[in-house]
Amino acid sequence: MSEHDVFISYSKTDRSFVETIASELRSFGFNVWFDDSLHLGDDFVQEINRALSRSRMVLTVWSDSSVASRWVLGEAYEGFNKNRFAALRIDECTVPVPFNLSNYLQFDPTVDLKKQRNWNKLLIKLSKLSGSNFMPSLRDATRSTTKKNEAYERKLDGVRVENPFELPDRVAPEAKILLFGGASGAGTSNTVLSLAASLAEHSRVLVVDACPLGASIDLLLGIAPENDFAGVVAKLIDLKDAIMRVQSGESSFDVVPGRSGSTALSSVYAFELFPIIAKLYSMSDYDFILIDGSGMSNSDMRAVQPLADRYIVSLTDHPVSMTRVYTDIKLCTLWDRALPIDVIVNRAMSDAAGEATFQSVQKATITFFKKELNYLGAIPECPEIREFNRSQSSPMALPETHAYRIAMSSLADKIKQQPHIPRNELEPAGPADEAEPTMEEILTDIQKVIAADSV
Repeated sequence: MSEHDVFISYSKTDRSFVETIASELRSFGFNVWFDDSLHLGDDFVQEINRALSRSRMVLTVWSDSSVASRWVLGEAYEGFNKNRFAALRIDECTVPVPFNLSNYLQFDPTVDLKKQRNWNKLLIKLSKLSGSNFMPSLRDATRSTTKKNEAYERKLDGVRVENPFELPDRVAPEAKILLFGGASGAGTSNTVLSLAASLAEHSRVLVVDACPLGASIDLLLGIAPENDFAGVVAKLIDLKDAIMRVQSGESSFDVVPGRSGSTALSSVYAFELFPIIAKLYSMSDYDFILIDGSGMSNSDMRAVQPLADRYIVSLTDHPVSMTRVYTDIKLCTLWDRALPIDVIVNRAMSDAAGEATFQSVQKATITFFKKELNYLGAIPECPEIREFNRSQSSPMALPETHAYRIAMSSLADKIKQQPHIPRNELEPAGPADEAEPTMEEILTDIQKVIAADSV
């Protein structure tokens, strides 16, 4: 059973530095062990072995002294052998084999830790390796921002209240910012990545995984990023520092990955998301910016939606999926009728079946709140997708003649051909003159449409 997050392995010569870094890590919430807890008369060997076996990971401090210590090498190997190992170097020593195969972070023991460029990287790495999964500074920030969020929620109380934030100046108005949403199980993240790969054949593309709970883009791409969106929200790193280049099929594009399996973003308040996503307005390196917002709460979506040029929803013909998407569309329309909304039907048995699913949703939106949607198209049922997901490889590796590839190419072409009006130039239409719907009202709307179609 693990009692400690981090076991620090070091040479006595470097004790002053280790005491400093241990103190800082503890202030961030990490349970740190090093031999400061040992006392005269203790069985040092037994106590060190016990602590080592009960620690989630080993952090080794490399120096001219520690590389010559058999104790340090032995402790480092325990973590290295279990793939629970991180290291930092505090001088110009040569890191010994096999530890030179693992990346280390360079630190200057004479400079304040928090002012060094690798400090935030170390926090993120230790949080991942130790399985702490809480992003300490984000947790602390959550406590201090409760009143701010309550004020934000009060501002959003009532459909006629506008978003309390002003849209920032847009450095690159030619870039299309596309916000994706959809029901769970509708394959939204797969769709985002496949579209990104198709668009990237002739355009510059950035994908942002902003899912608070369902981040999965890192898994789908088979990557283990050092920096991610959780670190951006926790203010440990800047958004630009979280960008990494990935390959998908024959295309490459940039990604700000989320952290799958993490609950770090579940406590993020909606008002904190707006200024982070707003930074996309200052990026001039892209033609398309795709935000995966599947799984966002209503308040999160309301905070991010004003920054998007278009909202694209992905659904299947399952009644639960259709109901969820109808809810999203109705709420988005209540908040801002001017926002263009596109629909993609996933896992369609045929083009006709996809069209029929779209028409059912379209009929409900026109009937009950007079909102016309734009049908982008259908993605066919693709049995190979599950295997690609399991192997963490891209379905864009399928032959170009495969129905899935053809559908993605068609969707990408339609997105490219859409007229582009930057969000801050879009003529505001104002919110709909009605209250936000209850789930009972939404289900009633859908049932009415289904009943009418069956007559």
